[in-house]
Amino acid sequence: KMLGITPALTDSLDTRKIRVLTYLSFKTPYSWRVLEQMIMSCVGENNFTMKYINDTSTLIVTVKVDDVSQYDLIDNLLKEVLPNKAVLILHHSTC
Repeated sequence: KMLGITPALTDSLDTRKIRVLTYLSFKTPYSWRVLEQMIMSCVGENNFTMKYINDTSTLIVTVKVDDVSQYDLIDNLLKEVLPNKAVLILHHSTC
């Protein structure tokens, strides 16, 4: 409540914890490695891929998630930390 984070009704306790940790880990500037670590903390080490296309400033991220709330968490995280000029393509699959 103090952080202004409102959990979804479907959020598990683990998802709620990840939301708080993600919120607290926001720091700038973001490097590729920091971004990887942020996503890894949400979905696990081997559950995502990232590819950046420099010519079009496009970041393609594919994540394996257990439920939609994890996908929403990653989507919100990336929208928060990426520059406005960056194009985000986010794909997901279930574990």
